[in-house]
Amino acid sequence: MVQLFAFLVSIEEYADPQKQWPILTGADKDTSRTAAYLSKLEVPQENVLVLTGQRATREAIITKFQEHLIDNPKIKRGDPILFHFSGHGSRKPAPKGWKVIEDEEEEGEMRRKVEIIIPWDEGLEDDAGRKICGIPDRTIGALISKVAKLHGDNITVVLDCCHSGHGTRGGGDSAAKFFEEYAIRSVDPSGLTPLREDIDRDILAEDLSNPQSFRRGGFSESHGGNHVLIAACGQKESAVGTSNGGLFTTCWLDALRRDINPRTYAELTKHVEMKLDFVRSKNSRVTQHVQCEGVVRDRLVFEETMMSSELFPAERRKDLGENIVRIEAGEAQGIQQGTLFELHEMDNRLQSQRTMGSATATEVNAAHCIAEFGEGIVFDGSKCTALILQHRYLLKYSVDDTTQTSPAAKKTLALLRKSLSKTQPNVSSLAEEVPHGEAVDLVVEIDSSGEVVLDRRDPFLGTLKTDPPRIQPDEMETANFPYILNAIARFNMHLALTNPKHPLTDNIEFSFHRLEQYGKVEEWDDDDDPVLEPAETIPFVDDEARFVQRDDDRYAFILENKHPTPLYPYLVYFDPATYEIATWYTPFEAQKPTLLADRSLQIGASPEHQGSFQFFLPEDAELDTSFIKLIVLESMSKMDFMNQRPVLGMDEVGQSIVKKGAQHRAGGQGAQTKGRWDIIIKKLTVARQ
Repeated sequence: MVQLFAFLVSIEEYADPQKQWPILTGADKDTSRTAAYLSKLEVPQENVLVLTGQRATREAIITKFQEHLIDNPKIKRGDPILFHFSGHGSRKPAPKGWKVIEDEEEEGEMRRKVEIIIPWDEGLEDDAGRKICGIPDRTIGALISKVAKLHGDNITVVLDCCHSGHGTRGGGDSAAKFFEEYAIRSVDPSGLTPLREDIDRDILAEDLSNPQSFRRGGFSESHGGNHVLIAACGQKESAVGTSNGGLFTTCWLDALRRDINPRTYAELTKHVEMKLDFVRSKNSRVTQHVQCEGVVRDRLVFEETMMSSELFPAERRKDLGENIVRIEAGEAQGIQQGTLFELHEMDNRLQSQRTMGSATATEVNAAHCIAEFGEGIVFDGSKCTALILQHRYLLKYSVDDTTQTSPAAKKTLALLRKSLSKTQPNVSSLAEEVPHGEAVDLVVEIDSSGEVVLDRRDPFLGTLKTDPPRIQPDEMETANFPYILNAIARFNMHLALTNPKHPLTDNIEFSFHRLEQYGKVEEWDDDDDPVLEPAETIPFVDDEARFVQRDDDRYAFILENKHPTPLYPYLVYFDPATYEIATWYTPFEAQKPTLLADRSLQIGASPEHQGSFQFFLPEDAELDTSFIKLIVLESMSKMDFMNQRPVLGMDEVGQSIVKKGAQHRAGGQGAQTKGRWDIIIKKLTVARQ
């Protein structure tokens, strides 16, 4: 039995007051066939809610979504949750104050559009005499955010509709014949009810203190971390269906029933696309391409299992040579010629089934490399994964063991030496001790109280005005210094990685902004949260922005691309106080750059990234500095391999991280100089008011 919860909605014939929309015969078959598939998985019948036809009103869709997927006490955190919609979709101009990323030209003017799904009663009047409008993307997004906060991010959204606004426009005999066989799941937006400024404000106001939080006028969630979206077609394409059901849903259910390994969303959508490609080859009017979106799209379907972030996808390439693999890691990940990888065969659960052997990088590009593997490696298939095995980077450190001679200092030194004598299993060391007095990146000092002080000497951290990290005497019994030093080395290595040629960043502007409330205070109810928009620009002086901590202040970053090429931006946060590395922003959609040519991108309190940023000082600090690293590429790439949890300081509940003894496998590599990728590094220094 699978403890999955599903809400399936389909609408074939609409109220359609103007009687202008085609009947979508086959939409109800999408929900019935999906329900039948879930039944074969032994999903309890009471876990599957189906809403069709006249019952699928605007109010009912939203209310049942909340009752069945949000307020349902049977759902346990991590249970898979599915929302499937088959019906008409379209696009409408965004209400005033709603942020979207993409504008469209309409009648000679640039209009800001959002996507909507159309309920059965669109265009009818509600009890207040107002016309009922469609359900905009950001309303669905806010509901999904509520699901994620309560039940986790194992959420799948399937949309068999389209938002191109093409409707059934066309002409000629070939068009008439096409529309006899296929029904397009979109309607002309000119006949739709406009979206009011206050639409769904009660739902939007609860969404992370930012009601204008959903993505660019599209059904891709802004933060990218709380669901996977499977959409029938791209933004400017048309989804079609027949009396047997939606073309996409038919292919999607076929993929679900097949033995596809690994059974990830990304792999299943490749199968769907292959099926659609066959249909497109037979009928040129079928243009749809399935979209698989979400930063967890490599997760197993209806599960939380993902491949380790330290493993890179790899594929054997016999067309390039008998012993050649292509590994999806390149200069932007710090790969160099001679980097040594360990190849792993993965099982259906995305776990390493066996170690196949090693491979050495021979050709390095911006986001991938070509590697040659040794004799004797046996491939059961063409695909595997690769782990960076050998690192050229070394953190040079010394121990100042002569300054202090107190009993406490001697005890700490003994514990330090004991810890350093231990090796980390399955981890190549990135740190090398040299005699004290030589040029180093880090000096480990011990004061008279037995406290360890990490005196940083590297170019990035050595100039910081903040207090150096410290390890208390009572933390020394559990302190794992090989692990801590490896984490410091990874931090320094990834922070320092750059492309000295800077082929892209001369045409990119990177700015930091404090946010202010949009609109007048009296326009908002007491329970509402205001829309935030960029106000004060906090300048970077010598690549450092300095500002004062105020508890209520929120911030955002704005990127402006003056380059003629669309780019994939990644924003990574480095905290020198704890040595934490966290990816703050990654493009949400596969193969879709989000920093478009001659356009800007706001990260924080925007459709592209819903959460704004806040910065806090530790209780005992007057000053704190962190680093923000912007990585831009011309192609999609994997950056979460850098992430590491804090290794020093206190956790969120005030417990010593050193005492907890957390472990993390080291990864990463040194720098390279060629390729279409680039990096901007900025400091953010916050001071007490």
